Amino acid sequence: MIFRKIGLAAISLIIVLFYFYTEMNTYPSSKEAVENTELGIPVKKVLMINGVNIDSDHEYVLFSSEINGDAYYGFAMTKWAFSGWKAVDYVGGFHITTSNANGSYSYKESMKLVNGLIDRQVDRVMIGDRIANINPLPNSNLRVWYQFGISEEELESVRFLDKNDEEIR
Repeated sequence: MIFRKIGLAAISLIIVLFYFYTEMNTYPSSKEAVENTELGIPVKKVLMINGVNIDSDHEYVLFSSEINGDAYYGFAMTKWAFSGWKAVDYVGGFHITTSNANGSYSYKESMKLVNGLIDRQVDRVMIGDRIANINPLPNSNLRVWYQFGISEEELESVRFLDKNDEEIR
């Protein structure tokens, strides 16, 4: 009888400790989770939350960072965990310069995310028959384009189009 009570007390204690552990490592919003979690690169500013919400317990956050005075962007994937948001994966983007615009792009398999930079001469980015999302970058004439849920095979169909539907190479 005494061992049964000790066992129940131990299980209760483990549950309480787990709850406090998750409380200490989660945040009330995905923005705060990205700003306060060591992602491997410093987060300077969160630019956008929830670009595409693939399912209800994940949010994707576009952020900017600065490394040695150079501006970069990246995406973080956050997940709802027991009592708050937690950053679980990230991909660093390109150095924000015009030389990286209109052609270069990056793919992260675990996030099924393709992304890159475009300048003002590109009106839209097509991936097959899908139009990629585009988000402006503060203090820059460049924009970030991105699309979630992309397979590696679909990367061959990325096209950059101007306002006249002409492909930019």
